[in-house]
Amino acid sequence: MRVLHVVANPKPAAESASKQVCRAFFEGLEEQRDDVEVTVVDLYDEPPPYYSYKLYRYYWLPVFQQGYEPTSEERAEAEYSFRQGGLFNEAEVLTITAPMWNFAVPAVLKAWMDQVLSPGLTFSVGPEGVSPLHKIQDLVLMAASGGV
Repeated sequence: MRVLHVVANPKPAAESASKQVCRAFFEGLEEQRDDVEVTVVDLYDEPPPYYSYKLYRYYWLPVFQQGYEPTSEERAEAEYSFRQGGLFNEAEVLTITAPMWNFAVPAVLKAWMDQVLSPGLTFSVGPEGVSPLHKIQDLVLMAASGGV
């Protein structure tokens, strides 16, 4: 089982309720299955850039304008999303560890989602609607707000 684990919490594990829940989850998972491969993406070690107009143009103009060819500048803007989207597409399970800050997830997690959830990268848009380009079947969200 290929797991992509996205961590959106800068705190050390001893101070983080969501990371404590995460540790318990992975200990239990590894006890139950011996085929677990985990790829960890720590968004505070490799922060995503914020969504830009060039990135928007790269992914969405080919959807809206048949025959649109992105510019080299637009393609360069998508480099982070290519790497992260590749990891996303290879995973069968997506796990996210994040605190709840101000009734929402940290901005770095939203920025990662904006980079990864893009047409032509992790899903396609066609006459029948939206179709996944990934293998993810399960999502596990490990979030906490002030306690385990």
